[in-house]
Amino acid sequence: MYSVVVLIIAFLSFLWLDLPAAYFFDKFSLLRSICRYYTNLSLPELHLILSCSGFVISRFSERTRDYSMLMFQYALSIGFIMFVCGVLKLTVARARPGLLINEGFSGFAFGNFGSGFRSFPSSHMAVACALMILAMMFLGDKWKWPMVGFVIMIALSRLILQKHFISDLLVGALIGEGVTTIVILLTNKHEALINQLFEVIR
Repeated sequence: MYSVVVLIIAFLSFLWLDLPAAYFFDKFSLLRSICRYYTNLSLPELHLILSCSGFVISRFSERTRDYSMLMFQYALSIGFIMFVCGVLKLTVARARPGLLINEGFSGFAFGNFGSGFRSFPSSHMAVACALMILAMMFLGDKWKWPMVGFVIMIALSRLILQKHFISDLLVGALIGEGVTTIVILLTNKHEALINQLFEVIR
């Protein structure tokens, strides 16, 4: 039910809110230099490297071996998020807000693989939501509000940088939450089998 509500809000945003919001956030150009640094905290490629490296390192020492499952879930989540978002970006080819502001073009250009046409969905937002879920699972609910703040700041940075519309962020958040939740459920369900496979990597 929650996902349906978010999708409805995203659709309504697509119809009435995305374009006005893009023009509104264009006014915050002075913050773009800060946002360029902050937005990299949820860079998908960075987290794929960190998660895979963390998993490999966790297998080399008894002290870190307890983190293997977390690192495995982290890596799988990021990998699947990159795949799902990548396929959708190339398929939908929605113009980024920057093209709207600078060239007056908004909409879709199916078959255009240029970086200016990868607005939908937001993979940065998907990764941010994945990190929130993983952090709360591993560190507890005390990290809920700091992580919610982190996700909101990532969303604002993507809007200010003219990389995404609001509907892109909402769908990205759903993808991040959905993929990570499925990964956690499936890996926990087959934990015994996965741990046996882990023992091969020592």
